[in-house]
Amino acid sequence: MIQDKNTLKSYFEIGDFPTEAQFADLIDSFVHIEEGNTNGNAVSPKTIFINTLDGDDITATTESSSKPFKTIDAALEALPAWDGEDHWVLVLISAGTYIITKAIPRRNITFSSSQKVSINIQQEGNITQKGHNTSPLARITFDIPFGTYTHTFSNKETFFWSQRISLHLNFDRIQLNYTGNENYTSFAYFNLGAGYQSYGSIMKINVVETNIAFFYGRKFSPDTENVRLQVEIGRVIIKQGNEFAFFREDYRYDLVEAAIKVHSFINESSNYVNMFLVTSTSKKNIYIGNVIGQGNAVFLFSGISNGFITFLNSELSNTYFARSWTTWTPGYRQFAGTILKYKDTNGAVVQTTSHAGSTVYFKNLFIKEFNANNSNAWIFDLWQNSDARGQWIFENCHFVSNCRTLRNGGSTDRIKLVGINVFDDAGDTTNYSIDKRSPNTGQFQLLNEGILKTKTIRNTANSDGNPAVLVTSNLTTF
Repeated sequence: MIQDKNTLKSYFEIGDFPTEAQFADLIDSFVHIEEGNTNGNAVSPKTIFINTLDGDDITATTESSSKPFKTIDAALEALPAWDGEDHWVLVLISAGTYIITKAIPRRNITFSSSQKVSINIQQEGNITQKGHNTSPLARITFDIPFGTYTHTFSNKETFFWSQRISLHLNFDRIQLNYTGNENYTSFAYFNLGAGYQSYGSIMKINVVETNIAFFYGRKFSPDTENVRLQVEIGRVIIKQGNEFAFFREDYRYDLVEAAIKVHSFINESSNYVNMFLVTSTSKKNIYIGNVIGQGNAVFLFSGISNGFITFLNSELSNTYFARSWTTWTPGYRQFAGTILKYKDTNGAVVQTTSHAGSTVYFKNLFIKEFNANNSNAWIFDLWQNSDARGQWIFENCHFVSNCRTLRNGGSTDRIKLVGINVFDDAGDTTNYSIDKRSPNTGQFQLLNEGILKTKTIRNTANSDGNPAVLVTSNLTTF
């Protein structure tokens, strides 16, 4: 947390034992030579102090802790024209509510406070000033770990416009309330222009309450410009509003190389909500904790091209892996981790690999308890319509369920099994653990390169006399 010099000095007086947090304040309060500004130059930040209790916008001066401003608006107006490099830190001294009624200028600026403050945005339209393709790259930071960001608005184009901006957020809570009717808005809107840049944004938030998309990324420029994004959210609470995707990404060009971690996701609305709609071919690392659809279902994915998805000892309820698999583009998807409990669903994965070169890899995935509403349902209902299509791979997976495990869709499907895979389900000689959707034609081949343990596999023959389901080797039944 950035602090003024007098506060830092008070940490190191005779007899003091500075804490880890106070040493961190000392480091955060100065610019490292390897960081500097967004152009890589070392620039010492300048400070403005704001105090809602004792400040005075008329007598206040910049860089004076004894003459603080009273409002953020007045402090922003006092800033000199940006030279493309300077960095200002606005230190919020007192607890309370700080109102922002105008767009935040596009420049290197940090809002910092160790108090319990509330940032109340009263702005319809862009929260940040829009940049252009040739604009200098700016960094806007809110370092307020005990603070709340609140915003109620009706204009569909009200968002952090992040073109040529690196956005860093550190809040305890963000509360977003969109009162409009059009389903086209988000909290952070990344719209890149041709600039041949690569820059990153970091967000760390304890709780997000929202009825709109949190992130929306789209891009019109060549693929020489991209965003690196790191997001960690403790709990997401979806409030009543229009149907939307929490994290949405445009498919037209590679946009985001992202690491996204959501520990808890709760849908309290009566609408379906997509957790991730990501369709570009750039790499995503996604970590998912507990997910609950209360009023209606949560779809974890409405499309994903390249991604490594890890479940963090998750419990899932009224939750589905996907809503529409036809949006999946060519790429590599890997699912791993542990799902402790999966309940109130009719099936977890229903997918079509509709593009050549696609790979869906379930690697070291453990579902400890899968409770379907229908014992005749399948955990995995997989489609792969010809040898020219993509491939499915299961490696060292263990699924315990009250329904069946695996069913294929197309006429000539092949699924590779690697290592030791255990399907401990409710399959029997009538409702098979591993089955084929259309047993009269074609063949479902499980290319087993390891050991498969399961209950029952369809043992009937097609009209051509060949087995409908074929396991190449090393099959053990319970």
